[in-house]
Parts: sequence; structure tokens; C-alpha cells
Amino acid sequence: IGERKMAQSKAANAEEGPRPVWQWIIFWSLCTGAVYSLEKGYQSVQPWIDQDHPIASGWIGAFVLTQICGPSPLVLPFVYAAVAAGETASPIREELWSKFMDWSHGDGDLTRAIWVPTAIAVIVYFVNGLLCLAIDLSQFCNLWKIQSYRPNRWETSSVDKPSDRNQWTWQQMRKVLANVLFNQLVVITAFSLVCWALGHRPYLESHPHGKFIQMNKSLPTGLQIAHDILGFVLVNEMLFYYGHRLLHTRALYASIHKIHHEFRSPVALAAEYCHPLEMLLSDIIPLFSGAILLQTHLYTLYVWIVFATLGTQCHHCGYDWPWMTGAHQPNFHDFHHENFNCNFGNVLLLDWFHKTDVMYVDYMKQQQQKKKQQQKVLSKQE
Repeated sequence: IGERKMAQSKAANAEEGPRPVWQWIIFWSLCTGAVYSLEKGYQSVQPWIDQDHPIASGWIGAFVLTQICGPSPLVLPFVYAAVAAGETASPIREELWSKFMDWSHGDGDLTRAIWVPTAIAVIVYFVNGLLCLAIDLSQFCNLWKIQSYRPNRWETSSVDKPSDRNQWTWQQMRKVLANVLFNQLVVITAFSLVCWALGHRPYLESHPHGKFIQMNKSLPTGLQIAHDILGFVLVNEMLFYYGHRLLHTRALYASIHKIHHEFRSPVALAAEYCHPLEMLLSDIIPLFSGAILLQTHLYTLYVWIVFATLGTQCHHCGYDWPWMTGAHQPNFHDFHHENFNCNFGNVLLLDWFHKTDVMYVDYMKQQQQKKKQQQKVLSKQE
């Protein structure tokens, strides 16, 4: 605890002023050039890989999906089901998708565009979230808990809002579930309804697809899914980072974002425990804007909803799982919940550019030095 508090107290001394304009120009020019080059490279190799090397295409898709939420043993079967290519997996997936498209046809795409995305988000979130909460309360995996001094435990008291949110009661359970369910059933549904309405406006019919999302029976390949999801990640990072920093301003933090930060030690079930306005501006719009801009396939959108939900719960799980070795998450976002004014993004780049990762970098250096000292002591003892 002392080391983390020391890192927090050093923030004011370590913080520097904003970058000069010329660095902004160079940074965004390099980012734009890199994205353009990668897109051109993708367009040149995509037909060759998908036609001549479908297995490799599936592996690329699988790799990208595991980077979103981590290669958990419970997640890997879903990765295989989503993008695996081969004589067995692909025909089964195509047949099921064709049946789904036939079943959902005839209501103006309401089922495909509104009810199914909401249902996917709710089911995945609560199945995984309740499983993670059971692990939390059992304390069976506290060996890997990041903030080990804040264990989750069940309390028999009837306090509606305990001072420590990691003390769970039935009152807190009802409060968290009601908040998350409202955000998902109302905010996600409302956003999807608006997108559906705009997608059917006459002025959009001249678009190559006529709608925001491609709705057809031919499934995208693993490489195509990977391409689109990487685009979603980039768009999400830009919108989420700056929206998140906006929520940490004095005007918006107390009235909106403070609800989410009631959990100093994050919990997967409370990943979307937040103000409805935050749910819209900081979660839903960043997550789905990339899909709309890229005019992605409906199947890719469904896959994105599944793994983005698992990803945000991974970031809020509070555990540095063994299979996350070498990854910056969930430690990166866990540190944000503990120290507030740092680590606003997901993929490090914008935090590095805006120097909002200084506290975290200093803390990780301290941890590395501590490990080296411990190894020296052990080597001397041997």
C-alpha cells in the first residue's frame, strides 16, 4: 500500500505540461500514416490469405480476439467457435448463421439490429460477471488478486452502501444489478433503435450497403473479422480515452463518473455499474462507432459485442491471471481505479502521448526493482 501511495504522491512532481503543437502534428501524422499503410497492406494480402490459406485466416482472427479479453481457458472455446476455419467448423457456423438470418427475417431488421445485440450483451455480461463474483467471494484465487488488501467478502449486515464496496450485501447486489440492467436494457436498446432508424432513412440508400451494418448470409473470414475489430479498437480507444478524461473533470466527476469509482478495487460484475449518461458516452458510443464507420458485417458486430464485454470485465476483474502474463491489462485499469487520475485509456498509446501513465510507469519500475532485490537476496541465501 505504501508504495502505491508514494507513487500517487509523486504524481504532482512527475507531471509535466502538455506536449507542444509540433509533437501533436508529428504524432497524429505518424498514426494516420501507420493506419493507412496497414490498410493498404491488408487489402493487398486479404484475397490471397482468405482464398489460399483459410486456416491462417482463422488463426489471425483467433489471435486478435484473445488479445481483447485474454486467452482464458474458458474463453478459448468461444474463440474457436467464432472464427475457426476448417472442414468441420466453417460449414457448421455457416449453416447456423443461415438459419438465424432466415429466422430473423421479416421485421425490418429489428430483431437483428436491436433485440439480439442487447440479449448478447446481457447474457454474456451476467454469466461471466456472476461467475467472477463467485470467485471473488470464495477468495479461492486471492493469490492473483491485484489489490490483495481489499478482498471481496459477503457481509450479513443490511447497510445499503458500505464504506468499502468490496463488502457485498444483498442490498448492494440489488443496487448493482438494477443499475447494470437499466444501462443495458434501456441505454443499449435506445442507442440501437436510433441506429436502426437512421440506417433506414432514404438518404442512406445510395450507400453501397444501404445500411450501417451489412446483413447477409455470407460470413466474413477470420482475417476480415480481425481487420474490422482492430479498427473498432482504434476508434474505441480515441473516443474512450478523451471521453474518460472528460468524465474526470471537476464538473462531471462528482455528478456522473463518481458512481463507477465507488469500487476502488474493481469487480467484473460492476464493470458497467455507472451513470446512464456515462454508459452512453463512455461505453456504447465508443464501442459501436467503429462498426458503423467501417460498415461491418452483422456477424462481426455480434462477435465484437461478446468479446468486448468479456474484455471490459477482464479489465475490471481485479486479478492478474497467470494467462495474462506480459499483458498490461487488467493491472493497468486496476491501477486507475485505485489512483483515479491516471491510465485513462485501454491500449497505452494515448496515455503515453498525454503522459497520463507516469504514475503507473513509476510504480511498475519500483516493482521490478523490488523483484530484482528479492532475487538477489534469494541467490545469496542459496
